[in-house]
Amino acid sequence: MAIARLDNRADIIGKLQIPTARAKDMADTALLAQAYDIWGTDVGLYLLGSWSFAAWHTQEKRLMLARDTLGFNSLYYHLSPGGITFADRMPSLLAHAEIKRHLNLSALAQLSYGAKRDTSSFYQDIHKVPPATILIFNDGAPPRSHRYWDPGDVADIRLGSDDEYREAFVETYRAAVASKLRGEGPFGITLSGGLDSGSTAALAVPILAARGQRLKAFTWTPGGETPHVKDNRTPDEWANVQRLAAFTGGIDATRVSGFPTAPLEALRTMLDITEEPGNALAGWPWYYSVLQQAGQSGIKTLLTGEAGNFTVSLNQMERRRSFWRRHYRRMKERYKAHRSDDPAHIRMLIRPGFAQQILEGSPPADPELHDKWKKAPQPLRSAYNIMQSGGLNVSREIARHFGIDLHIPAMDRRLFEFCYGIPPEQYERGSEDRLLIRHAFAGLMPHEQLWDKKRGLLAGNIDQILSQSRDEIMAIIQTARSSPIAREALDLDWIERIAKAICSDDESVSLSSGGILLRGLTYAMFLERFSDVDTGAE
Repeated sequence: MAIARLDNRADIIGKLQIPTARAKDMADTALLAQAYDIWGTDVGLYLLGSWSFAAWHTQEKRLMLARDTLGFNSLYYHLSPGGITFADRMPSLLAHAEIKRHLNLSALAQLSYGAKRDTSSFYQDIHKVPPATILIFNDGAPPRSHRYWDPGDVADIRLGSDDEYREAFVETYRAAVASKLRGEGPFGITLSGGLDSGSTAALAVPILAARGQRLKAFTWTPGGETPHVKDNRTPDEWANVQRLAAFTGGIDATRVSGFPTAPLEALRTMLDITEEPGNALAGWPWYYSVLQQAGQSGIKTLLTGEAGNFTVSLNQMERRRSFWRRHYRRMKERYKAHRSDDPAHIRMLIRPGFAQQILEGSPPADPELHDKWKKAPQPLRSAYNIMQSGGLNVSREIARHFGIDLHIPAMDRRLFEFCYGIPPEQYERGSEDRLLIRHAFAGLMPHEQLWDKKRGLLAGNIDQILSQSRDEIMAIIQTARSSPIAREALDLDWIERIAKAICSDDESVSLSSGGILLRGLTYAMFLERFSDVDTGAE
């Protein structure tokens, strides 16, 4: 079994010395299979793109399960005394008659950190194959793990001047975008007014124009009255999108206004698609609206600027800074957070007593990776978090529901290795940050957009929207109160207080409260699916 979309076909064909006439008709999965025959467990080092596969070695009675570098493709497996069951989607695995839906309390307790931190799933004995990893199953023994790539091992890149770094950055970025436009059209992009999706669009337009095609963009904007927000945030980025479209001359922009599907309905649908609550729940309702519109518009391949702040628009690189400089920066951030006195925080959704009780006896699924994550400076720490939490597959799974093949150029491995290999001075000097992209894209994007210091705030009106669903929200909370596991794990009193404050238009509610309430309600809706959970609490 293999699912593959290889971004470096020509390179692989050349290395394998496959005749051109034969290679022309080879599917990516066939090319992957031949590459595995030659390179074995190191095959992932030679493959770029989104892929996963299972390989059975009959003679040795050995099973190999593998995933791409940053986990764009899903691959789940279930271990039982009777053997191993695997599938590329959680619903497919759960549909297997022998697999029971038993809640994994450790995964639930990990939400007290703010997000789940390892590749275990929310179901007992079901796991994700870790990104950049091949799992080896043999003779009923626990799987052995071969990690073929590590973000901490990226090689240093040293060039002669700022101009050389910027030119190399644009060329690497362009190659990443071009490789994602090899799929089936029409081609689209989820476009905000910021640097990540904007830079991707700026590179995609001339590539498509050379084929006589245009880029279809989908931009979310608030419906009705535009919310007023502080802290240099902007909830409506349509003006920057129009500016970019006029500048490039090759973008057809569609405005997705408000929430065509109500946020809570969208979250329920996404739970049905993924069978798990994801880590970025606050943003999913608007993302769902954009994907829905793109699917209805016939888009087959969709680009997104997701995770660009980890690579293309980095504002700092602490990887090679001194320990004391990193320590000073972190202490400064903690002091700022303390001074803000924000009572709303995602960690408050899970009851501390429950989390402590469960996690005390639950070691990390991958202790080595967890240890690297703890010790890594930013942004390398975030890269390790992506790997140990299971990768970047959730948005691709949801997009597939709408018939869309979604791609994330900013996390192409070539681009990742370039951005993490160059000196930190390319990102930040003095009081100026995000220097690499701002200078490298001069002439490729509008100057006003490149140097706009306002940050986008998508779904900034979520509090207003949620206030219209008071009865549904309170019904979800009431249902949760009748569930033993929800009562034990979730701080329902705190969730209800936040809900009542939002539904009464309390002006003291913080900017992040609506998103945090969405997370809490999603956890509650997910726990409705379990009725026989024993937490072991007295």
